[in-house]
Formats: sequence, structure tokens, C-alpha cells
Amino acid sequence: MLSSVFPFFINPDELNWGGKIMFLFVGAEVFILLGLYFTQPETKNRTYAELELLYANKIPARKFKDCVIVDGQVVVKESNSFLGRLIRRKRGPAGKRIAEIRQHQDATPPSVTLDGSPDASNTSLSGQGDHIAESALAITPGSVQETSLLGSLGTSGVDYVPLDTSNAWDTAFETPGGLWSPSVLESLSSYDFEAIQIPSFPIDSPTAGDALVPFAELPEWSEEPTTKDGWPPIISEESLLPWIDVFFKRLHPTLPILDRATLYQDMLLRKHRKDKQYGSMLLALCAFAMTQPVQIEEHASLPSRTVQARVMMEEAVKMRNTADFGESPCIPSILASFFLFACLFGSNQHRAAWHKLREAVDLACSLGMQDPTAYDKLAVGDREQWIRIYLMLSVTESLLAEMMQGGSSIGCNGGITGLISEEKADSMALTGLLYLMESFDAIDENIIGCWNGHCAISDGQCSTFDRRHAIKAFRALRTARESSLCGTLSIVLSVSPLSLPELGETQQVDITMTQLWLLNRLWTLCSAHRFVLQRSEHIELSSDFPLYVAEATLLHSRTWDMRSMEVHGIGLCYWILPLTPKSLSPPRLFRASESLDQDQELVTFTRWRPSFHLQPAEGWMNDPCAPGFDPATGLYHVSFQWNPRDNDWGDIAWGHATSSDFVSWRIDQQPSLLPDKPYDHLGVFTGCLHANESSPLACFYTSVNALPIHHTLPYKHGCESLSIALSCDNGETWVKHPSNPILPGAPSDVKVTGWRDPFVSKWPSLSRVLEKDSDTLYGIVSGGIVDKTPTTFIYAICPSDLTKWEYLGPLVDIGLNTKPSRWSGDLGRNWEVTNFLTLHDSFDASVTRDFLVMGTEGCIEEREEAGQGGLDSGVPKRPARCQLWMAGSLQAVEGGPGSVVGRRPRMEYTFGGHLDHGCYYAANSFFDPVTRSHIVWGWIPEDDLGDSLRRQQGWSGMLALPRRIQLTTIPRVVRAWNTNDLTSITSVEASPDGTGTYTLRTLTSIPDPRVVGRLRSQPGVRVWHLPQGPITPFPIYIAADPMRSNTWELRCSIRVSRDCKKTGLRIGHNDDFSKETVLCFEPMKETFTIDRPTFAASFDSACHQINAAPETAAHTLFTTLDNEAGETTEALEIRVWRDHSVLEVFVNERTVITTRIYAGDATYGARFFAEEEKEDGVVPLTEGTRLEYGTVWDGIGL
Repeated sequence: MLSSVFPFFINPDELNWGGKIMFLFVGAEVFILLGLYFTQPETKNRTYAELELLYANKIPARKFKDCVIVDGQVVVKESNSFLGRLIRRKRGPAGKRIAEIRQHQDATPPSVTLDGSPDASNTSLSGQGDHIAESALAITPGSVQETSLLGSLGTSGVDYVPLDTSNAWDTAFETPGGLWSPSVLESLSSYDFEAIQIPSFPIDSPTAGDALVPFAELPEWSEEPTTKDGWPPIISEESLLPWIDVFFKRLHPTLPILDRATLYQDMLLRKHRKDKQYGSMLLALCAFAMTQPVQIEEHASLPSRTVQARVMMEEAVKMRNTADFGESPCIPSILASFFLFACLFGSNQHRAAWHKLREAVDLACSLGMQDPTAYDKLAVGDREQWIRIYLMLSVTESLLAEMMQGGSSIGCNGGITGLISEEKADSMALTGLLYLMESFDAIDENIIGCWNGHCAISDGQCSTFDRRHAIKAFRALRTARESSLCGTLSIVLSVSPLSLPELGETQQVDITMTQLWLLNRLWTLCSAHRFVLQRSEHIELSSDFPLYVAEATLLHSRTWDMRSMEVHGIGLCYWILPLTPKSLSPPRLFRASESLDQDQELVTFTRWRPSFHLQPAEGWMNDPCAPGFDPATGLYHVSFQWNPRDNDWGDIAWGHATSSDFVSWRIDQQPSLLPDKPYDHLGVFTGCLHANESSPLACFYTSVNALPIHHTLPYKHGCESLSIALSCDNGETWVKHPSNPILPGAPSDVKVTGWRDPFVSKWPSLSRVLEKDSDTLYGIVSGGIVDKTPTTFIYAICPSDLTKWEYLGPLVDIGLNTKPSRWSGDLGRNWEVTNFLTLHDSFDASVTRDFLVMGTEGCIEEREEAGQGGLDSGVPKRPARCQLWMAGSLQAVEGGPGSVVGRRPRMEYTFGGHLDHGCYYAANSFFDPVTRSHIVWGWIPEDDLGDSLRRQQGWSGMLALPRRIQLTTIPRVVRAWNTNDLTSITSVEASPDGTGTYTLRTLTSIPDPRVVGRLRSQPGVRVWHLPQGPITPFPIYIAADPMRSNTWELRCSIRVSRDCKKTGLRIGHNDDFSKETVLCFEPMKETFTIDRPTFAASFDSACHQINAAPETAAHTLFTTLDNEAGETTEALEIRVWRDHSVLEVFVNERTVITTRIYAGDATYGARFFAEEEKEDGVVPLTEGTRLEYGTVWDGIGL
């Protein structure tokens, strides 16, 4: 997506001729960037306001670290002595405005000491005052006087003579019978038009003497408008040279699409007379150049030049007006169409301009410019020109398409931009184009209608622009602003940009005013949508944010030379005008008597909505269903329980998504399975997928015909049944089996607490125990037996007829609310979504363990002890459930109560633990043959959000990041941190190895690496590597600079000292970290805790509807023995993924906590901390807790 909003589109009819074209391309030299400059660390610890102040005082980014700000003044620390100097730009005398506009950009600002006196070293300024009168001085490069004032000037600029207006209005005119160039206007003795301003040329243009033949001296119109070669006889080559010169000196830095030497050479060879397309391009180029101001004081378009330009446009069209135009597209035909577009657009003929631009784009596409492979066979010079034209068209078409409410067809292509490799000034200008585009890309093209005042209203609300869009846009604008100050680009190019303070001042005006205007315009849009609050968690959505923008505008305007602003014409006034008045008085948006509904303002559809977690567009969703891989198509599938009509639970259907790479998912807009049969009319509950290359896809699901169902309520037999649906078109559509329900309900000889959520797979371990074929399919249905045990009921399935299930009995008899220890959790009273699987040892593949993964209901959990169950009645309480796993030994026992066969399977508990200690639930897994690993999906609910707030946000729930689960081995373990008896840690299998140490095995999980890799590889992701070093007594922190979005990944390793009382990191949600999320490990307590943020007092009504109680988990670090290195304690490995309100934390891959941080709207960096406890109170740096490594990926996404 290219720039979605361009500040030029205020009202094109109100801008002057030059203003339109100039602002369309954002200034004549806004895109020239030179050299390599990466300074991300220099903005560390700097607030946005501080960066603006440093930039306004002309401090290079590389010197930010040497600056301190005292009472709003910048003080630069010198290396030899602490002599502060205020660096500011002294306003030049008014007479200097006649200087050449562009060449002053390299000026070196004088230094002024703290007392305001001139720097003694700047002797060139002595004797100069502020009373030099306006004169006709033509400043040329190399002048001693100008060099002293402006610095060393280049040679490629344009010199200008001032307009002497004393008698120009009496002598300047044009006649109806001729088209006049400036050199003959003064010689005329009569005129029929009112006096006009004399058009002017750059003083070094080829107009000296009478060598050029002006249009006035050409013959009158003849009957044959063109010569035999197609060139119009009324136009001579000499008449074109001044305007070609104007183009290369005024417009070429913005449009670096032609080479001056090549063009002049082609003219000498009379190519314009032999090649009609080339000749047409030349005429259109000159017509475009004629419309541009060449002096500060003159109007953008003068009548004499307007008429000349119009004639040239018409002749350009005639030259290429052939019946087969477009059959053989070429570069000149593309450029001719583009120059004609620019002329038409500047004369307010926007519809005609749009057609010419479309013509240029279509010709470029016919030539293949949008295809990166087409560039491979081009010569270097041709490739460069193609790239320039391609970028010019892509930007211009996108911008104009938004104004015209049209579409674009030649978007920015990273593969093409990457071909920019020649280190020329023109190629660097294109790098600058990408640089500025980052500012415009902050505005999503989907909100253009709202931007232009045409909202898509649905149910009284805008359906395209919401609070999340606004916050995302503000953050992207901040990122673009800071990137420009640091000289960084999100696109890696061989030509590297300078930072904004190192660019020319005219470029600084363009970029800075563009960014500030966008901020102000976006805030106005938010105000119109009622997102602005008198006090807001986001500064950009507060009522006084325009004051900041206005003050920044005034701050910069005072430091810029007037010449840098004058060159942009009236257009700049349209930007400054709406910004500066807001600095005079605060906006009165809120009346004293106005009563704001804080809940209404607090919650919008997107405020807490994640961006890279899988979820439907709207409505309620819960359990993941039927995950799997289809070997016939290579597609991954995952479904989920979904209520598309409401964000409350009820009318449960199935949503469905597919992916070819397990990363990018296509979510069906309509349910794949509906509750539309008598046996499932009250819900299509959780189930599984069975994929086989030789048969259609099959989904087993729980069909519900009676409600309510809960393990605490009397169970109605037959309310839950087992059904199957088949798909013969790779999951596009599903047909329910005519034999449904294939099982009418739970076994009739047991009294169950529940019977639902089928899972089907092969289980070779069980087949060996039961002496069955290894390809036997088994199915389990989760539930429990009243007053006895939670369990899962196991069946054998006929592979050739999936409707035939043979009941084998309950698989587990573990008792009610069994809790082996704090390490394993409460096994509850009823199980849901149980899966079975066999995992191979990561240390020895020949070793396997059999597992169940289950959701346990009816738990007596630690949360009540920690306060989550005893909060005020207004705070929502989480359901009494956990997401656990258990390993067990399989065996066959003789039949007994509840069994209808002679030998039934039984699984005995050996060890187990939490799959997740947070709100994660309903884990559902499958074996991925592509990665040869087990993948588990889980549901992240809105349990901590009050019902009224949840209903206001309009959606509920999402799927967690998919995880790989594995059996991990830790050999030669001596002890845990504070537990010597390893067998008491019931979440691991501790086996003595005969040498005095133990081999530990446990289940671990990590986010799927494919997803992690894609999240990190998105364009715009910023990677920050943290320095190694002691955390105490000097804390290590990540400033807001590398962590400024709400979508990031953090990975770190902390080497914990034996004297450490607690360690971890704090994630700040405001500038002073008074609101924070704290991840803390307490070694002696062997506990990992997440303290979540709460809302401020201004959100009292919301506080009572959000549960922000801490998350706790048992966690320890193990010490191992190495024959050479001795005893070594593992480091604390923490991995965190944040996706707005969702936080997923993985600690040493053994402990996982998924939680919600509703009050943490923003990210302002992170701080590592450690508290040491030593008898003498002194902890040597070499012995304290240390950060071994740390990396942040900010701005991740899919």
C-alpha cells in the first residue's frame, strides 16, 4: 500500500498553478537523500517533544547524545569543557531572499554562545548587519560574500534575478496575435490585454542576446499545421531550450526521469523530428515547465506562458495522435502522457488529468514496468530510468486515485525498488521518495472515505474508521517522524539516506510540514468520530494534542529561513493556517456540564482487538475445532466455535479457515457447519478432523439438542450426541452424514457429567497394549463420571466405516479434584476437549511417553488463594477451569463396571502439569506431517472483561498462537533452585541415572517457528539487540524508541545470581512507568508472576468490570552437573509476544502464561530489574544477576 492520504488534497481549486504541481510532488528537492546514516541509538530515552526541539535547533542526530535540555533550551556538552552553546539559526536580513533558493540549503548555521553574542570563530559575519536593502543582486556560486553567509554553495542550482516591480506593470503585456517570450515583451509598443507580470527565466538559461527565435517572430499559422516529419513549424528548437533548462533546474530533482546530456544530444540529432513520440514528449515537457514559477515573487502561472503551454500541449497531442497509438508503448509515450497529466491537473482539469495519468500507467503496464523480472534483462541505464518512472507513476496514481475515489494499478513493488543500486544523485532522489512515503503510508487507504468526509455509516457508527485505526495511524506517523530524524528506512536499499537535520532546509520544510499536517488532520478526524477524550490513555487522542502540533509548527517555523518557505507558494499557508491558531487557546471540546459515558468512550471494536491472532471478523468465538493437514491438497485447516450474529455465547456454529503455509489464513466469511438439523439445532460443539488422501475430509463434532449443559447440573441423556460431516471439495462445503447422529449419546450404563468434544487419531501405543493393528483408529469423547472422576471415554473406530464406533470404556479413573502438587494443577471434576498423543524424547528418539491434553472443569485453583476468586462482586471471575496435560502408562485391564468388552484400556497418571497457567483453554491438537511435530491450538477468551464491556466491543475471543509441543529431556540434573527432592516436582519425570544425578523429562511448548519467522519478517519490523551486562546495581532498560508499538516480540536470557531475591522486566504503558506490566521470577519461592496494569481513577466505572489480578505459575531453574565445567544452573529464558491486549509469555519453554492486559493500551519500553539480597549488602558486578542476551522485534505482524 502506498500513501493513502496526501495533504495537497485540501481544495485543489484554491491552490495556485505552481502550488498544485509543487505539492503533488512535495517540493522540488524533497526526495534527494545522500549517504549512509543509521542513528537509531541516538534517540534513546528521547521523548517525541525532545526530538522535535533538538531537530528545530539544527542538532544532527549523531550529536543527540551530547545534548541536554534545560528549561526548554538545548545545551550541547563540549568534549574539552562543559561550555554549553545554544545552537540556533539566526534569521538572515530580508535582502537575502533574492538569493538562489535551493543553493542555500548547505548553509552552516552560526553558533551563538549562551549570552547571545556571535561566536568569535565566525569572523565572516563581522560587519554584516540586518539592514541590507532589497537589490537586484544576482547571487552566483563561489561568491565570497555569499559563501560567508550561506556556506559552500554547489554548482547545480538555479540563480535568479529579483523582479523589479517598479515599472513592470506598465511595460509587460502580450498580444492576441502572437505567443511571446520574455525577451520581446519589453520592445512592444502596443497591447490589447491588461498589464501583466513579465515571465522570467533563470539567469543562466540560454536566452542571452537575440540568439533565440521567440515565438513572436515565427510565421503566422499556416494551413498545414505540421511539417512533413510531424514537427509543428511554429515551434523552433531554440524556443524550447529555456524551458528544458527550467525543467532540469527546477523540476528534475523531484522528477529524476530524464538525463540532461542525453536529451540535448537527441535534440542535436533531431530525434524529436524523426520520432513523433519523442517529439510529443519534448513538447509536453516544455509545456509543463512553462507553468512553473522561476522567481520567488512571480505568480505560479502567467497568462503569456499559459497560452504558450496550451499550444504546446495541443501540438504534443497531435504529434502522437495515430490510429495505432499504444500498440508499441515506449518511454517517451509514457512520459508525454505524464507531462500532459501534470499540465491538465495544474489547470484544474482534474478529470482530463486523471485520464492522461491512467493512459501513462496503462502504457507502463503494457511495457511491463510492474513486473520485477522485466528489469533483469535491461541495461543499467535503462533499468534506472524504468525504476524512476515506475516509482513516479506508482506514487502519483495512488495519490490521485484517492482524491478521485478511484483505484490504482501500479503499486509500489519491493522487488523493483530493491534494484536501485547506482549511487547517483538522481537515484538517491528516488530513495528520498521512499523516505517520504513512510509518512503517507501511516494512513490506511481503507479510511480514505472518512478522510474526505464520506463515512460509511452503519447503525449510527462509522464502519471503516475506528479507534484502533486511529491509534495505529498515530503510531505509524510517530515511527515515520522518528525514522526521518534518525535517517533510517524500513526498506533496505544500497543507497542510504541522511537524517532529516542533515537535509537541505527546503526539504526539511516539506517533510516536517507534511508530517505535522497529517498529525493535525488525523486528530481532527478522530475528533469528528468522537474518539477524543479530555483525558486519554493515548496522548494523540487527548483534547490538547493539537496544542502540541501547533507548538511544534511554530517552533520549526521560527527556525526556518523565510526563503525555504516562500518557494512552496500558497500551499504551505493551507497547512500552517489550521495548525497555528490552536496554539492561541486550548480547544473547548468539553463543556463543564457535559457528562461523558466513560464506558462508551473506553471501549470500541478495535481497542483491544489483536492484529495477528486468528479470529473471525465479528461475533463470539471459542474452542478451536478440527485442526489438521489435508495431504491431498497440502492445505492446513482449523475451525472454531462461532456465533456470527452476536458476541455472546449461543447459536454455536463452526467457522473455518485454511492455509497453505500455516501462516497466512483465509477465513471463510460464512459458517462451515450450521446448527440446522433437529439433532444439532442448539449447537455444533467442538470436534476434530480426519484427513485421508483416499477418502473425503471428515469432521466429527458434538451435536446438541438440549440446553443448558454443565457439569454442576443434572445431565440429560442424549442432549449431546456424536455426528459427522463430510467434504468432497477440499473443505469448501460440508455435508452432514445421513446416519447422524452416529452415536446417540453417552454410554447408558454410567452417569456422566458431560460427553462431548470427540478426538480421532491412530494411537500405536494403545494398539500394542490392546494387541490391535497399528492402523486402528481410536476416538475419545471427554466428560466425567458423577461423584467419581473426570475422564475421557474411548472407542475403537472402523477405518472403512467411520460411523461405526465400539465403546471400550473410560480411559482414566483419577478421582475428583486430584492435585498431585502445586506443579501439576487441579485435575477437576469434568474434562473437555481431551486429546491423546505420543511424543518422542528430544534427547533419545527411541524413548516415548504417552500424553493426554485436556481442559479441566470444576477446579479448586490457586487463583482463589491469590485473590482472583475473592474480588469485589463487580469484577468478573474466571471460570473454575485449567488447561492441563498428563503423562501416563497405558495398560489393558480386565472388564469391569462401564465396560462392554473383555479387556479395556486404562491410563495411569505418572506426571503432569499446566499447558498454560493463564486464560488459555480448550487446546486442540493434530500431528503435522510436514514438520513431523504435534501442533496445538488454544482459545483465548474474554473472561477478565465484564459482560457490558465485552458486548460494547462487538467481538469476543481469538485463537492463541499455534504451538509445537514436545517431550524435552534435561540430563544430569542435581537439584532445582530451592527444591532438593526432584521427585516432589510432579510436572517432571525424575529418573535416577545411577551417578547421583537425575534425568528429567517434561512436556514443553513453543510458538510454531513458521509463524514466528513470518511475524519477524514483515516490512517495518524494527530489531533491537540489548547490551549484555549486569542488571544490578545498574538496570538495563529498553526505551520507547525500539518498543513503540503494541505488537512485538521480546526474547531474553537472564543469568540469575544465587543472591537474587527477584528478577524480571517491567513493560511500561506510560512515560513514567506508573502503569506497567511486570514479569517477575522469585527464585526462592520458585514462582513466576505477571502483575497486570489497572485503569486510572478516571476510569472507575471500567475498573469494576475488568479482572486484572496477577497471574502466577510454579517455576524453577535446574542445576546440572558437567564433568568438566562442574555444576551449572540454567538461565532464565523468557519469550514474550504482545498483540495489543494479548500477552503470551513462555519461560524456559516449560512454563507458559497467556493473559490479557486491557489497561496497557500503549508500550513505552521495558526495564529489566533484579533485587539482590546479600549479608554484607554488596553484590560484586561479576556475581550479580546479568542479562546474557536480549532482542526485541517491534511492529511484528502478518
